[in-house]
Amino acid sequence: MAAYCLVLMYYAWWLIGWTKYYSTPELRIPRSTEAIFLLSLGAAGLMAGQVVRQARRLVQGYPVTVASEKES
Repeated sequence: MAAYCLVLMYYAWWLIGWTKYYSTPELRIPRSTEAIFLLSLGAAGLMAGQVVRQARRLVQGYPVTVASEKES
């Protein structure tokens, strides 16, 4: 998220220029688009964390499951 904000700042302030970026509406990236992208990055991070937690739980429970099936 921080890297995305840094890229936006580079685009708006150094690549195009502060005054040209804010004086030309067609060059501007809408704030709603920026917010949606940042929220989607956050959601993707939460989902990736959940996958890692589920994988760890699955790996830790796997030997118990296999042992109990062989005994039956």
